[in-house]
Amino acid sequence: DFIGDGNNGDNSPKTYSVTVATGIENGTITANKITVPANETVVLTAAPNDGYQLTSIRATVGNNAITVSGTGNTRTFTMPSGDVSVNATFTAIDYTINISDSISHGSVTADKTTAHYGDTITLNAEPDAGYQFYEWAVTDTDGTAVTVTDGSFTMPMKAVTVSATFTPINSTISITDGSASINGQRVINADAGTTVIISATPPTGKQFVNWTTTTPGLTFADNTSSV
Repeated sequence: DFIGDGNNGDNSPKTYSVTVATGIENGTITANKITVPANETVVLTAAPNDGYQLTSIRATVGNNAITVSGTGNTRTFTMPSGDVSVNATFTAIDYTINISDSISHGSVTADKTTAHYGDTITLNAEPDAGYQFYEWAVTDTDGTAVTVTDGSFTMPMKAVTVSATFTPINSTISITDGSASINGQRVINADAGTTVIISATPPTGKQFVNWTTTTPGLTFADNTSSV
């Protein structure tokens, strides 16, 4: 199609408009041309907001869809002989929350397995018997540390791996008429799971019979041995 009065030699091709819809949420679409002759290529560029991705883009002439080609954030279409309207949908990206498989002496859970950028993730730590929670370690896929505050963190724009450190509970050893040692050194406390050697020192006029305890879960290798 051409426009002109036939008298002034104006044979410019007729142009049509490209209009991007208003109110597109979570991203923007721009066209490299807004008035275009038929059969020219129009390039559309998507700019998703942080944590979002382009999921669909549509171009129509009236009620008729036209083909939009390409992948990612750059798409193209061939201009028809009519005004084109462009619309698009952006959706939040699901980022994965992984629990490290190298955690020892306890277990860790998160209240979500996937999350969107900016979501708050709450963590829970369950120490094994004799252990206590020490600290969190959350990193994204680039190895960048994610700050954990009071057992929660804000989801970044990457998948994350959650880990935790559990340490033995250090308990006081109280022995009546005897002493405790580890590797030959006398001690008054020890970490859970440590083997402690106890030696009896009977009072004058008495002899050792056996060891007893009121501590739940404490066992003796031989409760009749004075050492």
